[in-house]
Amino acid sequence: MTAKMKAKEKAEKQAEKDGDEQEYDARGGMGAKRKRGMFARDLRYMMYGFGDVRDPNNETVALVEDLMVDFITNVAHQAMECAERRGGRFSNEDLLYVIRNDEKKLRRVEELMEMNEYLKEARKNFDLADPNVVEKTAEEKEE
Repeated sequence: MTAKMKAKEKAEKQAEKDGDEQEYDARGGMGAKRKRGMFARDLRYMMYGFGDVRDPNNETVALVEDLMVDFITNVAHQAMECAERRGGRFSNEDLLYVIRNDEKKLRRVEELMEMNEYLKEARKNFDLADPNVVEKTAEEKEE
């Protein structure tokens, strides 16, 4: 192991010790505890996919994670406030209302919701209790 790799490993362990948990309140500020690093691995891959270096700086990943968690928390709270004003429970329409002014996000959420409905319908239609389906899949495996 090279000295650079050892230093990097040591820095990662120290970062884990120093910042495992941060406190956030209901608005994303300080208060309730949140474990840091939950999304670090996925964010590293996403950052690389969007043009960053293969192994981004730990502080950069932590910053992007904090920004992401703050954004999601704020949007969720705005949607909850919308649901409370409406007098009902949280629904997809509340989320759509909150992001209605951001066309790109709105289209992506609608696309994901349509895909979710499509997958639910496909799961419902695919019934393994049907003996014909089980026989066909068994025959395909033998071939």
